[in-house]
Amino acid sequence: SIGLDGTVQARTVVLRRVDIEAKRLLFYTDRRSPKVLELKATPVASLVFWSRRLSWQIRARVSIRILEAGPVVDSAWASVVQSPSAADYLSSSPPGSVLPAPAVAPETPAVLDASQPLDLLGGPHQLAVVCADVLSIDWLELSRAGHRRALLTNEVPQWLVP
Repeated sequence: SIGLDGTVQARTVVLRRVDIEAKRLLFYTDRRSPKVLELKATPVASLVFWSRRLSWQIRARVSIRILEAGPVVDSAWASVVQSPSAADYLSSSPPGSVLPAPAVAPETPAVLDASQPLDLLGGPHQLAVVCADVLSIDWLELSRAGHRRALLTNEVPQWLVP
């Protein structure tokens, strides 16, 4: 993605869901994260994947929408609240905040009870869902017999020189 200062930003994210029919990839973030403002300002990105098993390199060009409320976010939170990572989205401080002492992980329950009040760690959850709608895929298969590459869009796939 592109930072607010115009520089290229690279991040590792966890792909949470794939909607094949909608050509959409979803991942989660904290709504207070700097990447949310960056993606709202320039709502395009490239996502890079590698499959060791298939020997595929994939670069997906995507358009981005940030969902901060609604049924998609509610469903995402319902799955996250049952995991240790729920504490990240309940923190009173945004991601990247400076800690006043050496970083020691605070004691948090291994699994949060969805029926408990959400102010356990500072207030309502801050989870947002990033929807990445695929515009094109640059696919490269690496093979000892010869590499193959294609550009996949809504049009006819184009074979490219690897």
